[in-house]
Amino acid sequence: MSSQLGVASEHRRRRSQTASKPAIVVGIDGSDNGLRALDWAVLEAERRGLHVRLVHAYRRLGLRYHVDPQSYMREMYEEGRAVFAAARDHLGRRSGRVVGTALHEGTPSRVLEDACIHSPMCVVGRRGRGRLASRALGSTSTTLAATSRVPLIVVPPEWRATRDPSAAGLRVVLAVDDPHCTVAVVEFGFEAAAVAGVPLDVLCTRTPAIDRASLEPWQARFPNVPVSVLPRTDQPGRTLTEQASTAHLVVVPGPVLRADCLSHVVVRQSTAPVAVVPTHPPGTSASRGSVSSWFGARVA
Repeated sequence: MSSQLGVASEHRRRRSQTASKPAIVVGIDGSDNGLRALDWAVLEAERRGLHVRLVHAYRRLGLRYHVDPQSYMREMYEEGRAVFAAARDHLGRRSGRVVGTALHEGTPSRVLEDACIHSPMCVVGRRGRGRLASRALGSTSTTLAATSRVPLIVVPPEWRATRDPSAAGLRVVLAVDDPHCTVAVVEFGFEAAAVAGVPLDVLCTRTPAIDRASLEPWQARFPNVPVSVLPRTDQPGRTLTEQASTAHLVVVPGPVLRADCLSHVVVRQSTAPVAVVPTHPPGTSASRGSVSSWFGARVA
């Protein structure tokens, strides 16, 4: 009897530790692109030793108040159960990485923004199951690119899972935009390359150009990441889109507030997943400055 109690206690302890760890939040909606985002999130969780939390936002088309409350809640529950069951079936044995599910009423962007406040990142498909999904960038990823307080990963329809990015010859591409970048963007790029075991290509999209000396503090922190500085170009959007064809991940600064900004163009056109990294942590004001000032910042 005591041995059974000990096993149960150990199981509760491990479950509590797992639940307390930060998990990658992934938004799923039952679409193929949502499942593609889930695949990316699980692979990244495996590399980082993290877990994944599935989040689904329920929003009934039409007027909610014309529906009986019990029927409304039943519809919401049944849809959430079906979406989560399909996600677990899709993952199969990999479903062990899933640490929990969350079903909320509301717009997907608002639900995900609230759900990922303590998460290391949020992952969504570029297009969902909306009526206009095939015509334009999904409204959820567009809104989150402007409002998310944690790194947002937007997974395009063209992406296919690669368990070993290094063997596939992929790399991380980091876009540096002087007036808008901060240490957080650069750190995310280096860390993503280190976790995936791939090289890092740095592209400065504005003057002044980056020299290798300014990268030395980061290379000292991430000594196993080979770094290349791409030649500056007058068409950074086209360059980044072309680089995405052989990229594991493209990292750009956020928030993405305008449709004509570089980060928005990359998110919309990239064939590789794009990480939109906020330029400042939640609850703080952005620290802006020259390339030399934030590249030379202490990175210990």
